Amino acid sequence: MWPPRSSDLRIQELTGNGEELSKPDDVHAALRAGGYVGSIDDMWKQHLEALGITSTAEPFTTSIAIASWDAETVFVGFFNGANGATAATEETERHTIGFGGTAHLDTTIKKFGTASVQFDGNSDYVTGLGNLTDFEFAAGNFTMECHAYAISESGSQAYLNISDSATDRAVQIVNINGTLYCQWSTNGTAWSFHSFGDAGMSTATWYHIALVRNGTALTMYVDGSSIGSADDWTGVTIHDVEAATLSIGAADVNGTPTQFMNGYIDNVRITKGLARYTANFTAPTAEYES
Repeated sequence: MWPPRSSDLRIQELTGNGEELSKPDDVHAALRAGGYVGSIDDMWKQHLEALGITSTAEPFTTSIAIASWDAETVFVGFFNGANGATAATEETERHTIGFGGTAHLDTTIKKFGTASVQFDGNSDYVTGLGNLTDFEFAAGNFTMECHAYAISESGSQAYLNISDSATDRAVQIVNINGTLYCQWSTNGTAWSFHSFGDAGMSTATWYHIALVRNGTALTMYVDGSSIGSADDWTGVTIHDVEAATLSIGAADVNGTPTQFMNGYIDNVRITKGLARYTANFTAPTAEYES
């Protein structure tokens, strides 16, 4: 849409008289400060010149940022908000985040930002639902990643899961008694699985966990270091879930949540069509950037 509305742009800084302007009304007032108002076209020309879009604009300078995630990023959850909140923003705006059980934001134990999600290990889960084809990986590359903080590692605890029912399963990252596994299905019902072994993770500690398919290789990384790869994935096609839901902190493998996590999860990102990590890397030190 042109001319753009002020709400379409995030004004980071506008200097003219030395004051920082952030509210749209302030910006408009500053742009009209010269007192000239002609036709709509003239007015917008004056606005754009004041924003520094032409080479003759004086004395204003500006920095404008428009959030834009790459095409492969299909889900991002930072889980920022107030302590105890049961709502969060999905950053790509492709999905809606829902809270189940007693899952809620916690501002005390978090990796980045203002909060993380706390899971009690017996009823809590978070879902991401929206663009259903975003979680259909088929035979393509993908990356599933998050920061996880376990209170306990006993039993089977799902960190990230894509499925919908006992006959509509796709793929998940699960911690079983301290060992990380990937489980996947090619027909929607039967699970195949690979154990990546004991990664030496401790409870009450944050770890970046990433599951990456890169062509014929399926690799699990913990804090940027590979802890192993699955058998040759040549020809493996993950089942396409018709009503694909991303479950966080639990698994929806039988039509109802199960495999509940006891701990915290932060900084979730799902990438379709791209292997973000193909060798050891430095684990993220801040929230993912668009």
